[in-house]
Amino acid sequence: MALDGMSIHNPLDMIEQLASGREWLSDRRGDAELILWLSGAQATHELNLYLGHNTGLSSRLSPSDALDLQAVCLLDLKISPDRNTEALTLLAHINARLWFGHFDLWIDDGVILFRYGLTIESGETGVRQCEALIQCSYEACETYTPAFHYLSHAEISAEQALAACMFETAGEA
Repeated sequence: MALDGMSIHNPLDMIEQLASGREWLSDRRGDAELILWLSGAQATHELNLYLGHNTGLSSRLSPSDALDLQAVCLLDLKISPDRNTEALTLLAHINARLWFGHFDLWIDDGVILFRYGLTIESGETGVRQCEALIQCSYEACETYTPAFHYLSHAEISAEQALAACMFETAGEA
């Protein structure tokens, strides 16, 4: 589905069209929320996309009509409280490798999530921006979910968990 050059006031409309063209499962929950399910080798990643009015730090740097588009992917695992220190160490190692977005730990719930956001001025955004947001979120989750699984299910250090997920194989089995 070619949408190049297209600009839509609500970027979730564009992402919904993109999802349909790529045959991704999606669920639209009003004007401000869209959920995509992206199948990967490690898991099916539930990517929640939220659109809101710019109220954070970037609101002081952007026009008042700017919008924030945020992608949030909660990983399907929980970190036990006794592993929080190692999980935070792992987050720091992983986040240092990422150019865009970041992983976070909700300590009270033990939930690991990936977040990435864009500020959209004057309601204008392009397909490539939206594709990059989705691709970056997907690749981060696909690459690093195994490290969090190793950390949560085995008595290994953050460094060992990261090393275990970073090996590269030649070919496929």
